[in-house]
Amino acid sequence: MDSCKYPVRQNKKILLLTGLLILLFGSSVLAFGESEQEEGMVGYSVAATIPENQIHEENTFFDLKMEPKQTQQIKATVFNSTDQDIVVETAIHTAYTSATGQIEYGKDINKFDASLKYRLKDLLKLDGEKRITVPAGGKKEISATLTMPKEYFQGVLLGSWYFSRVDNLPKETHKKKGMTITSQYSYAIGIKLTEDHEVVPDLKLLDVEAGMLNYHKGVFAKIQNYKAVIVPNLSIEGIITREDEDGIVKQAKLENLQMAPNSNFDFPILYDKQKLESGDYHLRIKAKSESYSWVLDQDFSISAKKAKKYNIESLDDTSGKKMINIALIFGIAGVILTILIVLLIVLIYKRVKRRR
Repeated sequence: MDSCKYPVRQNKKILLLTGLLILLFGSSVLAFGESEQEEGMVGYSVAATIPENQIHEENTFFDLKMEPKQTQQIKATVFNSTDQDIVVETAIHTAYTSATGQIEYGKDINKFDASLKYRLKDLLKLDGEKRITVPAGGKKEISATLTMPKEYFQGVLLGSWYFSRVDNLPKETHKKKGMTITSQYSYAIGIKLTEDHEVVPDLKLLDVEAGMLNYHKGVFAKIQNYKAVIVPNLSIEGIITREDEDGIVKQAKLENLQMAPNSNFDFPILYDKQKLESGDYHLRIKAKSESYSWVLDQDFSISAKKAKKYNIESLDDTSGKKMINIALIFGIAGVILTILIVLLIVLIYKRVKRRR
């Protein structure tokens, strides 16, 4: 885990299938790794040119100490290990916390957290075209210009310099349960900009509501890290109780989470086969990182309309009425199909008989 570049497998929807290791204020904040076998499969690799204002020189990503209004050019080199020219597309991304509670570097989110004052992609601009051609067996150096805000800020700005092949992409195909998944590789060089380390992390509970995640029903707590600091090694437990009643309705716990600076995500408390019921509830969130802990409380309600909607649409309960409804649908479809086939046979028979 001491290479500056990080190979990212992705499917055709450009979904990252792996993450970046995040630590806090230590000698390594981002770690990127790659094996020789993976580099051979990808056909290219990337490396950051480490500048003098690198905070920790042993890090092979950009870990830079910056000043207000500072302008700086940073550079990276793309190496082509194939026997033909390749085309690589580059982009700048701002880090955020994904739906799985991990820091996402490989793509942009539609809506950033309201507490995020500066986006890395607004401060760091590519010098030249975003697509470059790297000669066979050769290399090409590219650069981007960083312009810091005029105002001093505390904490860190986090993101990545992202690289992906857009010519004859090397692909890897897997077959699983009747599906064919085609993967390809991309790279992300981490970028961490710091003016002042002295920021204490803090979490807020913004909202709680019933909902769906990939057709699985549950209650979702929007947890916000509104400070410009990474929250690593985070564990979160959610406990739902009915208002003015004893007993736990539902609870869930996730560990080894990490939150990007100035970001939020929906912590899921999935109900599985348990039905959502309308009523007034209370949620208590217990969160703990390496050095800090939080207890967050909020009352919320589930309406009868939403409870019914999510119970019906959910794939969690495949028994009872839902199975009956599915069987009924297939049964009706089968009857209609049988009638159509019989009618078709009768029509064909009549036509043949007339001709004779």
